[in-house]
Amino acid sequence: MSKSFTDNLQSLAIVLALTFLIPLTAQYGAFLLSPMPPAPSALKVNGKHIYSANSVKDFIEKKSYKSDEELAILKAHLTVLEKYNKNIRKYYKTLFNVCVATGLIFLILGLVLGAKILNTGFILGGTFSIISGYTYYWRFLPNALQFFSLLVSLILVISLTYLKIVSKK
Repeated sequence: MSKSFTDNLQSLAIVLALTFLIPLTAQYGAFLLSPMPPAPSALKVNGKHIYSANSVKDFIEKKSYKSDEELAILKAHLTVLEKYNKNIRKYYKTLFNVCVATGLIFLILGLVLGAKILNTGFILGGTFSIISGYTYYWRFLPNALQFFSLLVSLILVISLTYLKIVSKK
């Protein structure tokens, strides 16, 4: 017996809900574990806005300041920016760990469970959760870890897809 349009629409709604709710729940769970640190405001020196620690370092190295008082302000702002960089990196690492772990759990559940609608939603939601985790933390990962993460992911997807297709036959 074929499914009605309404049944298919309900199935699609469930899959879409899981696809979006799983990664969002992982992200907001990570926010609870490690709240995003507030960004420091820009410093205006010689009519220029300075936003990054590297810019402040350049200003200090090139001696672009006008007085010892301005140098002290630059050094204090550099300390604030370096602390912020350390905290934001910790924040993104927590986000990465939570999103990837959640994604892997739901991806595995989607491959193991028997309910087709849940399987699809869990696989998509888990995949998007992993993607969001990597998106946030990608720039902080060493190149070797980026490569091996992608390689392992590719092998897992091909292997699990093959096993899923073979197990249906």
